[in-house]
Amino acid sequence: MNKLPNDPGDLSAFSDVAPELADMLVSVASDIALVIDEKGVIRSVALGGTEPVSAAAGEWLGRQWIDTVTPDTRRKVEDLLNEAAESGVSRTRHINHPSLAGSDLPVAYTAVRLGHGGPLLVVGRDLRAVSAMQQRLVDAQQSMERDYWRMRQAETRYRLLFQIATDAVLVVDADTLRIVDANRAAGRLFGGTVQDMPGRQAGYALAPSSLPVLEELLGTVRVSERPGDAMLDLASGGRIHAWVSLFRDEGSTLLLMRAWPEGGQIPPAVDDAMLPELVRLTPDAVAFTDEQGVLLSANPAFVELVQGVDMASLRGRSMAEWLSGESDGLGALIAAVRQSGTLRLATRLRNERGHDVDVELSAVLIHNGDSNTIGLIIRAVQPRGPGVGVRGRMH
Repeated sequence: MNKLPNDPGDLSAFSDVAPELADMLVSVASDIALVIDEKGVIRSVALGGTEPVSAAAGEWLGRQWIDTVTPDTRRKVEDLLNEAAESGVSRTRHINHPSLAGSDLPVAYTAVRLGHGGPLLVVGRDLRAVSAMQQRLVDAQQSMERDYWRMRQAETRYRLLFQIATDAVLVVDADTLRIVDANRAAGRLFGGTVQDMPGRQAGYALAPSSLPVLEELLGTVRVSERPGDAMLDLASGGRIHAWVSLFRDEGSTLLLMRAWPEGGQIPPAVDDAMLPELVRLTPDAVAFTDEQGVLLSANPAFVELVQGVDMASLRGRSMAEWLSGESDGLGALIAAVRQSGTLRLATRLRNERGHDVDVELSAVLIHNGDSNTIGLIIRAVQPRGPGVGVRGRMH
């Protein structure tokens, strides 16, 4: 039996049994143990049961340890060897070995010097499980970031349509009946701005006689979850037609209220003249159809998206020619936007060459006197797996 040294810091007594000590450490505490001489040459290799480590270390005996690692971790090997030679023990370092399987083999190594002038005992722990977990975390983070920016881009397009809608649109909290969001047309109809309307009661601009009518309408829609409408009087004079539907967003129950003057339209904003130029220059596809889905006009980005020759060759054709998936994709879209006034969904377009393109689509109903127009903003997205026709959230 070997006698333990009296000084715990003196490990020279283990120098002669370094290979046996390496085997013992592998069996109880590590995946690999190396005995390294003063020149950095591997004199003994003890392996645990992990197959990739065993396969990689099979040809290491007699080689310089630094020659068995990847170029980017050679400096770590030098630091580890120098530190162990000077102080007797090194800090743990993450070192990669080339693997026969192709991907690098990560190992966490610590070295101990077995006495003055003795060999180094280097023990390592396979980090593949840790590396795999780290990679999954990185992938998950990147996926979250991609989803976040995709959501922000979709929200931006949706809000553009929300603001250019000719109907007044209010988003109302179903519990408090206070305004959460409003478009510019609502400000012109009710008196106020997009900035100061949130937080007000939904009926702040109504005549006192119409407040009970609105409260009953909002309460009925909330309980029944069915759309409803009513005629209301404004405090400033005039009557409006209000249409209310319910939707849920990120766990909140909200009411979408559309309103327009009886027998008329809300006057356009003075800055609406800028919108045609915005539509022409935006990289997202923008199209306008009639109530049957027949294309009236579109910007250059739409022509490019559907791979058309020019706008003249596309005008007068039905959007059904490009909407793929469900057989009545256009009908479902038109019905939804007629009902709620606004819509956002994920679907597919089939371009002129017959190729399907995954897209995010936002739509709004635009009143033009006796007729209506449907405005669409469409953006191509990366495929997210097998798709269906019209799907997603409809307001």
